[in-house]
Amino acid sequence: QMIGAYYLIRDSIVSVGAILGAYLWSRSPAANFLGAAAFGIAGTILYLRATRHERRRARENIKIDISRLRLK
Repeated sequence: QMIGAYYLIRDSIVSVGAILGAYLWSRSPAANFLGAAAFGIAGTILYLRATRHERRRARENIKIDISRLRLK
């Protein structure tokens, strides 16, 4: 049942995106491109903000590993 719910939600979002894309395309292909670019930039910013602490921890761990290797 969980798999079915997942596909229902995912396909509903994809369908809304397709309808919105078709509407923007009917207005002008440039509007469709700009809308897609805006969502892409927003998604990238959201991803970078959500993983900021994880990336910081990974950098610190790499620094610790490098300093351990230098001490050997």
